[in-house]
Amino acid sequence: MHIDWSAPEFEYRPKSVSWYWGSIVVAVLLIAVAAWQRNFLFGFFVLIAEVLMLIWANRVPVTHEFTLTEKGLAIGKKTFYPSADFESFSVDEHWSDEWPNFVIYFKRRFRPAVRVHVPHDRFEEIEQALRKIVPKIEHEETLIETLEHLIGF
Repeated sequence: MHIDWSAPEFEYRPKSVSWYWGSIVVAVLLIAVAAWQRNFLFGFFVLIAEVLMLIWANRVPVTHEFTLTEKGLAIGKKTFYPSADFESFSVDEHWSDEWPNFVIYFKRRFRPAVRVHVPHDRFEEIEQALRKIVPKIEHEETLIETLEHLIGF
C-alpha cells in the first residue's frame, strides 16, 4: 500500500472586515474588564492573543504532500509518524465541506492528535488503508474545535 495526495495545512476561511472589527471589540472589552479587575497580566495576555489572532487570521495555508504506507504517515519530507505509534483514527466529515479530515490518535497520551485533510475523491481509498493499520473510532469534537467553528477561524 502506498497512497500519495496533496492537501492544505488547514482550511482557509476568508474573513470579512466585520470579523476583524468584532475581534478587536471583544479584545478591547476583555482588556477593559482586566483593567477594572486590576488583572494586568490577563490584559497583557489578551493583547498578545489579539495581535496573534489578527496576524494568523489572514494567513494562507501551505499545501503539503502526504504519503500513507504500512510503515506510517509522511507529511512532506521532514515529518514522519510511524504506524506503530498510532492508536486509532476517526473521521471528522462535518468539519469541512471541501476537505474531510482524518484525526489520527497516538498511543502516547501527551502527543496531540494529527488532523489530516484529504480530497473527497480519495476519501474512501485512504479510509480503507487506515482501517488496515488501526481501528476506527467515533469522532468526538473537542472544545478547541468547537471554538474554532464558533469564531470562524
